[in-house]
Formats: sequence, C-alpha cells, structure tokens
Amino acid sequence: MALSFNRVSIFCAFLVLGACTKTLDFPLPEEKPKIVLDAKLIVGDSIKVLAGISAPFWSNATPVLSDSARIYLFENQLLIDTLQPKAVESGGLFDSTYFLYTSGKPLNDRALYTIKASVEGFPDVEGSDRVPGKPEPLHLVIDTVEKQISFSLINQSVPAYYLFDCYLDRENERLFLNLSTSDPEMLVQESSGYIYTGASLPEGIRYYLKNENSGQRAFNFRYSAQFDLSGEIVFRILQVSSDYYRHEVSKGTQEADVPLFSDQGNLHSNVKNGYGIVACAHKTEIRVNR
Repeated sequence: MALSFNRVSIFCAFLVLGACTKTLDFPLPEEKPKIVLDAKLIVGDSIKVLAGISAPFWSNATPVLSDSARIYLFENQLLIDTLQPKAVESGGLFDSTYFLYTSGKPLNDRALYTIKASVEGFPDVEGSDRVPGKPEPLHLVIDTVEKQISFSLINQSVPAYYLFDCYLDRENERLFLNLSTSDPEMLVQESSGYIYTGASLPEGIRYYLKNENSGQRAFNFRYSAQFDLSGEIVFRILQVSSDYYRHEVSKGTQEADVPLFSDQGNLHSNVKNGYGIVACAHKTEIRVNR
C-alpha cells in the first residue's frame, strides 16, 4: 500500500525539527491516482457502491467521485448486474452532488460477491468477499425502562466478527444512539469515527468484536441519547467478514482526517489494483420498542 511509513511519526518529527534553523527539503512519496471502491454489502439492504479516483494524501489535489465508471456485480463468479449511477445531493462530500452505483439484486446467504470497476485511463480493479452467516440472538431480553438489551450468540465460525449499533428510525432518518457495555474485549467507536478499546471510552455509537472462542457468548448493552426517543428504536447485530472488520478498525484507529478517496495509507483494502473495500455482512435487527 502507499505511504507505508507512519504519518504520526513524520508529524512528530516536524514538530521537533521546527525549532531548528536548518531547513530540510525532501520529496514526499506520491502514488499515481487509482480507482477507489467503497462497497459494504449487507444482506437485507440495497446494494450501494461509491467509486472515485484517489488523490495523494500529501497533495492539494481534490479527489474525484466518478459518474462514468462501469461497475459490474458478480455472484459466485457469474455476472448478475451492471450497476447504474444515481445522483445524490449532499453538501458535505467534496461537492453538492455525488453518485452512488446501485443495484436491485438481493444478496444471498453465504454467496461470494465480486465487484469489478473500470474507468477510462486507469487499471481495472476488483474486490471480492463472501457473505457470513446470519447472527441469531438467543435468550433475548429487552428492558425499555432501564434501556437495556441482553442476548447470547453462538459463533458460526472462529474467529467471528461482529458489529453492534442502535438507531432511532424517525421518518426515514437514522439517528444513532449511544451504546455502552462493560465488556472489555469490545472496540468502541465514537461519533467522530475514532475507535478505542472498550475500557478507554464509556460509550460510543458502535461496537466491534473479534471473537476467537467457540461456543456461546453473552452480551449486554445499554442505550441512551441526548434527544427525544419518540419513534422506533432498532438495535442491529451484524456478523461481518474479516475484510469488513479489518477495514473499519484500521480506518477508525488512524487519523480521522484521512479522506475516503485519498491514497489509503495503511487502511486495510481487498481491492486489487486500487484502493478501498468490498465487504459483506449479514444482519439481525431487533425492534426494541415495538
């Protein structure tokens, strides 16, 4: 991957050298622009893919989100769809308009999915991942007075990777709630995107777990919010692939200001000849206050 040296170390070195009178002038390495894919394929959700062209992290160049990519979806190595760009209005992602490549095809349990992308002037890229099994919570207990959810999961594979979050579904808007747990093995993600060990932060909007033990494991979460909880509360359990987990954790433990479509530094990627991620997950949604 590009920029294999540690950016934090370089930054600290600049701070030390700033007190010196001698100027050090050396070129910073820059990768040629590549195609970047961002595809989180979750069973039960519609397929959405972002595609763009990277810009070097150290440069002033602006990354480009492409509406001219050709993106193909394969299931178990058979072409099943050509994704079409859909314009989405947003004032917070490089421009007022960006493009999502979408497909109406359903995702199937345990299937292998591959996304291939072509943009004129760049090497073709592709990424593949297999859908994990659906998480099936046992001994589910929901306490809406104490705002607590407890359940157990049996690993379908070892290691197994999980993501947990909770949101308020209000008029098709997702407002993520704070979660907390006393489980020391969890990684917790705060709203800014940073990820910490569970003991380092009392609560966050998302929890991750790599469970390397077989058998049944108990979980207990509390949820809270700084806003009115009128609406439907949805607690999600996602069993995610290894690539999904490794990409999200590597992204959350780096600098929060590394743009999605910069060259990707030390982010985990499974996209051949490019950057980004193609990753699969299977979810169970628990309607807490139905």
